[in-house]
Amino acid sequence: MSAYDKDFSDAIYGIENDRRYVTEARLKKMLSHEMALLEDRISRDKHPDKMFFCFANTVATIDFAKKYKGHGWMGIKYQIDPTQEYNEIILHVRFHENDAKLQQETLGTMGVNLIHGAFYKYNNPKHLLKYLYDHIDKDKIEIDTINFSGPQFESVDN
Repeated sequence: MSAYDKDFSDAIYGIENDRRYVTEARLKKMLSHEMALLEDRISRDKHPDKMFFCFANTVATIDFAKKYKGHGWMGIKYQIDPTQEYNEIILHVRFHENDAKLQQETLGTMGVNLIHGAFYKYNNPKHLLKYLYDHIDKDKIEIDTINFSGPQFESVDN
């Protein structure tokens, strides 16, 4: 789902009380909404062995005047076992690149790394965190917050 326009986004996810779009609360609302749609559309009764996941991000890239570098929230809500509750990995990033297109490409790479890492690197969150930077120079983007929750991460001290 893509919602580049604020009105379009509001129609899908509702209006935030503070009228801000690039927040952790907005990301969590997006993940919950998309997961609810997935659960409504794919019956657990017909597909008891399917593992569900959804990915979302809400981002502001560099402004035209290049005074504000941009930041964003990205996350995945997913299952490793179809009988378990959902896991979540939510992170906040700060961009260090000076071009919006480059920021978008870096964010896309990190998003793919997050999805892959959530399914294949979840056993060691420290390795997963390092893996998020795979094929990305660390001076392009900074993860300044990451939170792991769910059954796979019960022992993780965030």
